[in-house]
Amino acid sequence: MPYTKCYVWQIRLAMKGIIKTYLSEKKYGFIKGDDGKDYFFHVNEFRDKQHISNICEEAFVTFDQQATPKGYKAKNCSLINTADVATYV
Repeated sequence: MPYTKCYVWQIRLAMKGIIKTYLSEKKYGFIKGDDGKDYFFHVNEFRDKQHISNICEEAFVTFDQQATPKGYKAKNCSLINTADVATYV
């Protein structure tokens, strides 16, 4: 029987975090999740494309987490309104 390589990916919903690094010229960055892990994101993963211009470091976000062979990735990202930040903290 031939050996096949298999990867297992896990997805959990509705994690919160803060954008720690964002490179606007490359359109990607890293989110520090509530669990202390760093999650890679690309602007294409943001649900509301109108808010892409508002992405900046120290912004609060919600996202779905995904474990990949290269590390952790944020999917279905969304910026948290500044009015809702008090409920986040």
